[in-house]
Amino acid sequence: LINGTLAGPLLIKLGLVRNTATREKILAQIEEEITDHATDDLLHLLADPRFQDVDFAVVISHVPCFKKLTLEQLNSAVARNREGAAPRDYSEPNLQNLLPYLVKESV
Repeated sequence: LINGTLAGPLLIKLGLVRNTATREKILAQIEEEITDHATDDLLHLLADPRFQDVDFAVVISHVPCFKKLTLEQLNSAVARNREGAAPRDYSEPNLQNLLPYLVKESV
């Protein structure tokens, strides 16, 4: 017995349905939004002295969207956080342990 909940994944697994280009664009945008929000949260945590020595390799293993994080994305998130906080409330995040794990962008 196949119900509506199982129908989509089953049809995809059987190869009877393909993702459209529009769906791929939507999924890519959702993934980008998730990465942005997760990066913002990470920067807030890294500004806290309790999390300054966190091993980013462990974080990557638990948060897959960070595997493709680039320096450009990180700089953008730092700027967003700096602009969104009151100057007296903003603390610079400790990025020392994070920088070696960023994806190198191709020129």
